[in-house]
Amino acid sequence: MRLSARMIFLVLVFSLSACWGPVRAVKNGGANQDNPELAVLFQDDQQARKNFSSMTKEALKKMAEDDRARRERVLELYQGNVLSTGEDFYRAAMVLQHGENPEDFILAHELSVAAVLLGCKKAAWLAAATEDRFLTNIGRKQRFGTQFNRPNSKWRLKPIQPGVTDQLRRAMGCPSLDEARKQEAWLNENF
Repeated sequence: MRLSARMIFLVLVFSLSACWGPVRAVKNGGANQDNPELAVLFQDDQQARKNFSSMTKEALKKMAEDDRARRERVLELYQGNVLSTGEDFYRAAMVLQHGENPEDFILAHELSVAAVLLGCKKAAWLAAATEDRFLTNIGRKQRFGTQFNRPNSKWRLKPIQPGVTDQLRRAMGCPSLDEARKQEAWLNENF
């Protein structure tokens, strides 16, 4: 299996973080508070998806427009260096992973990794999912099995490249491949 330089870097980052423990962000003289605007953007992003499976085409179009505006603001906050906590990085990554292009997905992945390093354990799943989303959007197979699509009338787990074990999937907060396939069946039964 041939790993890219980016993948090797990410493996090293996760390995080192396991040895050193979570990194602590320091901002504003040591105050380490979540960004309240980012919290609202995240909440709006999640609320917009509450009834996703029953949304009309018009509602989906409106959600996409709102997503675009939220992503632009999150990028401004990120570029303004105002993300300081693991939760900030996690929230920014969640908004960006609802993007439209590989650049959104890889930045969401990098922010997820930063969130994990800052002690936000729930971001591990998002790091895996954003890597999968990035890979599938550049025409590659996913690694963790987090991405589904509905090319016709049936939901399908997008193709998965070999190499990632269920043990690593569990460590990242992802379901096993068997569980992902059961989720595919559940989606087809319920949606």
